[in-house]
Amino acid sequence: MTKEIFVKDMTKLLLSMFSAEEFRRFVRYSPKGTDLVELLNGANASPALIVGEGVVMLMKNDAINEGFFDRLIDERSRRKGEIDQLRMQWRML
Repeated sequence: MTKEIFVKDMTKLLLSMFSAEEFRRFVRYSPKGTDLVELLNGANASPALIVGEGVVMLMKNDAINEGFFDRLIDERSRRKGEIDQLRMQWRML
């Protein structure tokens, strides 16, 4: 498992779970979210760009962690299986 594959898979899942604005809110209400949301692309950027670069930014800031996955499950409990698969990928990085 490479970071590039993880970023691609995480981006794909998040795009299927959240609109760009929902993703911004998810980031904003995370630990350190007030600072992190400022690092996301502007409102005129495409959802794919916002989320894709957002995943990279979250990784660089160590914001993807066990708590991140727990929060995803809290937000989208019906997607728990998919989220847990990505959690396992992340643990292997």
